[in-house]
Amino acid sequence: MHLRLNALSLDPRGVRKEIAGYLAREASADSDIAAAELIVGELLSNALRYAPGPLELKVNWRDGFARLVVEDSGPGFEYPSRVKGDPRAESGRGLRLIESLAHHVRVLHEPGVGTTVEVVLPVRRRA
Repeated sequence: MHLRLNALSLDPRGVRKEIAGYLAREASADSDIAAAELIVGELLSNALRYAPGPLELKVNWRDGFARLVVEDSGPGFEYPSRVKGDPRAESGRGLRLIESLAHHVRVLHEPGVGTTVEVVLPVRRRA
């Protein structure tokens, strides 16, 4: 699944539901579609808030698990290997949530180009 979106005309709820529906059709019974949908929603919200403009969302399968890639042209952000800080603070809360639900999170930023967030979702592909 590959979606090219414009943040200015994006329906985040519709995109989140579309991706969750795709995952549900492909997933094994032990997958956590609700957690995957929450991860998608958090990443979309962050991209809309900090990187208005074109977005690309890709869902593919690697080693039996769903992998979500979100690419934007925003200014980027610092991402340590583990998000730290006050769990009650607003800043970073979404990333802490994503880390707690995802199997793996990776953030790549190229100044002047944009940010790519890759997340291995808690969704196993049906055999």
